[in-house]
Amino acid sequence: MICIINWREDNKCESHLFQMISKAVNLSGDKAEVTVIVNHDLNNDDQEKLFRYGAGQIIALCSDNMKSYIREAEKILKQKKYKLVLFPASKSGKRNASIMATKFAAGLTADCVDIQKNEDNSFSFFRAAVNSSIIAEIRCINSEIEMCTVRKNCFNAELIYDNDGIYKSIEVIENQNEKIPSFQIIKREKIEGKKSVEIDKADIVIGIGRGASDKSSLDLVYKVSEKIGASVACTRSLVDAGIFGKEYQVGQSGTIISPKIYIAIGISGAIQHMIGINDSTTIIAINPDKNAPVFCYADYCIYEKCNDVLNELIKLL
Repeated sequence: MICIINWREDNKCESHLFQMISKAVNLSGDKAEVTVIVNHDLNNDDQEKLFRYGAGQIIALCSDNMKSYIREAEKILKQKKYKLVLFPASKSGKRNASIMATKFAAGLTADCVDIQKNEDNSFSFFRAAVNSSIIAEIRCINSEIEMCTVRKNCFNAELIYDNDGIYKSIEVIENQNEKIPSFQIIKREKIEGKKSVEIDKADIVIGIGRGASDKSSLDLVYKVSEKIGASVACTRSLVDAGIFGKEYQVGQSGTIISPKIYIAIGISGAIQHMIGINDSTTIIAINPDKNAPVFCYADYCIYEKCNDVLNELIKLL
């Protein structure tokens, strides 16, 4: 049996949860073996959507207090003999995973990009290691229950199951000790920050590599992106060089995306980067080096200088 523990402060079901459910039922082979624990009541439409993604049972632990929610989730895990527990690799997900793993003395693997079931019904977890230069396979031994946090956009989510299942709503009784804050708010002041970059939600993404990192190339990329409504992303080398912020990085140690169209400009195609775009519907690669590894992954290959192609594209748009 597999359990997914998903805490959301905005009380919304989103794509990361759907992806984990689809992967869980794929691993278990049986929708009835997958339980999802959320922290808010779901309307009928949301319930049916989770059932169609593969949830066999949904338990709503209605609570705004994360400590109370985890306390009740712990009781559920003790009642049922779950073999695997998944958490989203978010700030709250990692916090809850570390707490739960400690309570159960469970093996915990962070930031997984893949999970596979072994012949002995144990699991292998895959994540980036050695400064993201390799994908490590991790197995948990001497542990009755295995846990992991899962990175977003690593698995496909499909509405392929029937829209029924078991739904339980439980009103969590708050523990007074859990309501005592560990700090005192003296003053609140709202500071406007820069707009967040959500390259994982874009339908069209232009990825920039070292071969297109000069100012003239970047100016052309931005002109094209504005005309076609694309988001701009980059490889790790450009982040390390200080040209882009970390939020623009795509790859193993950055954001994993799955746009309809990914345009790789001046990107060699290192495996660490390609893992981040592997689920793109269409990949277009532009690079004068015909031996660049990126062409092994591309649906369309353009063996030309990046600026020449960008200039011609601007004329056409």
